[in-house]
Amino acid sequence: MIKRLVIVTMVLTIVSVNLALTEETKWIVVRNVKKLKGIKAKKITWQKDDAKMVRIPKKFKRTTHNELSNLVSQKKETMTKESDFFYMDAYEVTIGQFKKFLQSSGYKPMKSINWDERKEEFLELVESIRPKDNSNYDCIIPVSGGKDSTYQTYLIKEIANFNPLLVSFEPSCPTEIGKQNLQNLVDSFNVDLIQMRKSPTYRKLCRAGFDIVGDHEWPNHVGVFCWPMQMAVKLN
Repeated sequence: MIKRLVIVTMVLTIVSVNLALTEETKWIVVRNVKKLKGIKAKKITWQKDDAKMVRIPKKFKRTTHNELSNLVSQKKETMTKESDFFYMDAYEVTIGQFKKFLQSSGYKPMKSINWDERKEEFLELVESIRPKDNSNYDCIIPVSGGKDSTYQTYLIKEIANFNPLLVSFEPSCPTEIGKQNLQNLVDSFNVDLIQMRKSPTYRKLCRAGFDIVGDHEWPNHVGVFCWPMQMAVKLN
């Protein structure tokens, strides 16, 4: 009798644990903001765009540096922050998901873009800043080797007939295809490129960025904006 009771207890425990784990991993579908009220699920699916979201608790711990002026300082403190819970995307939002979200919200641009007028404005701007001689580079273009910076280089070199200097802040984790794209950009348009390469200090900056603002890519964000401006000033 005792053995049977033990077996039954074990079975009930296993079933309870499985039910708890199932509930823990279950994605609750939410249709609108009204339906969101009162929900305490840890995971939800936003029905309009099928986005997976996770619940951020009311209290959460965050580790930060004591000395904000010294980002590579090893002195840290852990503080507990309290606020109302909220949901955030579990994964990065793709362009396709964002497009689906805009369509579901009924968003429409205020007016259509006249690309012929835009081209005329671009050419007028180019003429207003065109150098009088060819003794130096005409402008600087921050590039990554992706489609956006490649198209910018095409416009400046082929349409505006400028002689640009390309500058690139090395990404945190360069890939082989990324390196090939960057070299292809240089070779295709026959332009010069200067790249800022990382030093060992960059690793410490990444850790500091993660601890302070929750983003290990923060030094890269700062670098891609600030370094091209510094190069433009230095090279006049």
